[in-house]
Amino acid sequence: MSGSQGALELRPLALWRSIHDHIHRLIRDGKLEPNARLPTEAALMQEFDVSRSTVRQALKALQATGLVRIEQGRGSFVHESLLQYPISQRTRYSENLIKQGRAPRKRRIEEAIIPASEEVASALQIAPGSNVVRVYQINFADEEVVGLAAGYLPSERFPDVLAVRRRLNDLTKVYAFYGIADYRRLVTYISARLPTVREARLLHQRRSTPVIEHKKVDVDEAGRPIGYSENVWASERVRLVVPGQDVEFG
Repeated sequence: MSGSQGALELRPLALWRSIHDHIHRLIRDGKLEPNARLPTEAALMQEFDVSRSTVRQALKALQATGLVRIEQGRGSFVHESLLQYPISQRTRYSENLIKQGRAPRKRRIEEAIIPASEEVASALQIAPGSNVVRVYQINFADEEVVGLAAGYLPSERFPDVLAVRRRLNDLTKVYAFYGIADYRRLVTYISARLPTVREARLLHQRRSTPVIEHKKVDVDEAGRPIGYSENVWASERVRLVVPGQDVEFG
């Protein structure tokens, strides 16, 4: 393949990316507010001197990251404000979303019984190498991907928990099934980093966009650790709200 042919093949990608980044900056800088209508496809075609398919590629990429919603017959709009996710001793994922009028949904993509790493074992106060149940899932707000979560439960405390979790599909209900009427968050660790290749793909975002990572330990009423999770949030779609306690920043 000649150099000129390669340049021609790369040109459409550069064009749709320039439109994508232009609109992204307008939203980021507050020049396009939540629910604002974006310029029409025809206007963007004229401004950037591109085809309709190139404009649509840019808009679909923005929609995939949650910044824009495309309404058939009406146009494209800046998505509503970020999902506000309060962090407290009794944070509950479904309750958080329902209070904001968003529909919570989770999709499990992996589940297994594995030996506990040193980090997981330390969090759960069990011996390294002890069996733990790991469930990896994608978290949605309505139909929008907002985060990923890897949850760990000690197998000895929760026998046959994979089957129970599949049936109940809610961690609070799972705890209740095993006689844990109430639980609280002992500590939360929050940090920011770049996503892995896989995380970026699952979150529908670029690898150059940071994610928010938060790790937490749940304890029962007696203060004994019962669960540990590692959560990764799309920073462009979620804002963690911290009341000023039970949190450590890394």
